[in-house]
Amino acid sequence: MILSINAIWQNALFGDYRINIRFGKILKILSLQIKHSIPLTFKEWPDIKGVYRFLNNKKVTDKAIIESQSSIISIEPFSTYLAIHDTTEVDLTGHRGADNLGCLTYENKKGFYIHNTLLTDQTGTPECIFNQHFWNRTPESLSKKKARKYLPIHHKESYRWIESVEKINKYFSAYPQSTLINICDREGDIYELLSMVYPANSHYIIRSCNNRRTQEEEKIWDLVKSRSTQFSYEIEVYDRQTLKKRIAHLEVRWLPQVELLPAYRRNDKVSAVKVNIIYVQERNAPKGIKPIDWKLLTSLPLEIDSELYQAIVYYSYRWRIETFHYILKQGCGVEALQLQEEQSLKNAIALYSVISCRTMAMMFLSRENPKTPLKKIGVSMEEYYFLITYLTENYSFKLKPDIKEPTIGNFTELIGMLGGHLKHNSKYPGIKILWRGLVEFNTLLKCYRLLRSERCG
Repeated sequence: MILSINAIWQNALFGDYRINIRFGKILKILSLQIKHSIPLTFKEWPDIKGVYRFLNNKKVTDKAIIESQSSIISIEPFSTYLAIHDTTEVDLTGHRGADNLGCLTYENKKGFYIHNTLLTDQTGTPECIFNQHFWNRTPESLSKKKARKYLPIHHKESYRWIESVEKINKYFSAYPQSTLINICDREGDIYELLSMVYPANSHYIIRSCNNRRTQEEEKIWDLVKSRSTQFSYEIEVYDRQTLKKRIAHLEVRWLPQVELLPAYRRNDKVSAVKVNIIYVQERNAPKGIKPIDWKLLTSLPLEIDSELYQAIVYYSYRWRIETFHYILKQGCGVEALQLQEEQSLKNAIALYSVISCRTMAMMFLSRENPKTPLKKIGVSMEEYYFLITYLTENYSFKLKPDIKEPTIGNFTELIGMLGGHLKHNSKYPGIKILWRGLVEFNTLLKCYRLLRSERCG
């Protein structure tokens, strides 16, 4: 589902209806002008000044922007949702406001780390950015990595994983008929995260980073590798080396209810935990391609092959948050922001996060549920038929006679044509094609509205 811009701004918690209205206008315009800077998008100084005033307003916070869309999602009973957690780095070194920011991996590298929680349905189609947490470091803390190792967990940077999972677990505890699955990569392999008390309708799938010991002092990776293959199957995966999709031939082993040896913590008491372990290994990977090798820890019940298979499919959707980060940085260009104040930068990144999620949802919804009515994404029939008329006049395009009720699948196909999509290369337009097409579509709409408003004297 794609959240309505009207619903988002009307639900905003800025404490001032005028600010809410301005938020809605900014969100609508920027959504159609991905890749363009604020001055290039708005052009006239009064409009540009209005955007900067919004971002600098003390009533506007990044938390309020994110919650304006995360609090209006509709949770369906008896449905499964995925909360995908990950951290990204926004490098603002050398920019106008860099001197006001903390550092990243070294003292002169300025910017933010951002921990995001992307909520999707069970097909991996984005619903919203549920949570967003900013932080950076001080120069004094950079050389104290060993000392930080022995700090209580709530004083460590890794505590952001636990906070994010706790927050969304609490939200879903009000919907006991729905199921939530938290998905984390290897950075989320934290013993405190595994040993948390989860509500009955919440689970986790975490890629193992640490070859932990069992109560019998055996290593879990060695144990699961020694098991015989449970089943084999094929899955379509997105390869990060070639940036293309390919078919992977996977073998699956698993180990149920393994009791892990509690992690030693100098300042904290940690309880023992039982986990299910899934080992996914790719056979006969293409030459030069690093084969898939996933060791997954999960609390999901795994009794039959179909449950194992479904858990692996759910984890394969983890890369959706990488797509979100790509749109945020490469599409919306948040690393090119030249705002001076730290809070203004956070507000702008949160604003672009909402836009990035909506753009991403459009792409995946057009693939997973292409018959969704067009009105769900806020495109009017007038705008849709204007687009058809333009394409008919300027391209070898004819409207299919069976299209009476336009859908999101029809619309993204047309936007893909504007963005330069070639069907013989891929069936669906990619995310870069979509944002290029949306920018072109917005330019055409402005011209159309201007010409329509002209009157003969």
